[in-house]
Amino acid sequence: MNVSMFFKLRKALKKDKILLTNEYKHLDFMVENEWIVGEIIDYKEIDDPVVPMLLPVYSGYVSITPKGKEQYYSVRNKWG
Repeated sequence: MNVSMFFKLRKALKKDKILLTNEYKHLDFMVENEWIVGEIIDYKEIDDPVVPMLLPVYSGYVSITPKGKEQYYSVRNKWG
């Protein structure tokens, strides 16, 4: 974890949800590690004749997960 991710997790811990756009370069890493989860506001229907699907539409806001809290406190205790 780098300093940028640490402060994003800290901000998400202090607030209920934070705005984190797709341009944030560590977004995929944080989602893959289940540190944050995106807020779904709607679903978009894909009309495919073979496999119809519903894709989530995200608001741009994320919340910290229990795994993210654990990671934040672990790093905070090591750095502090």
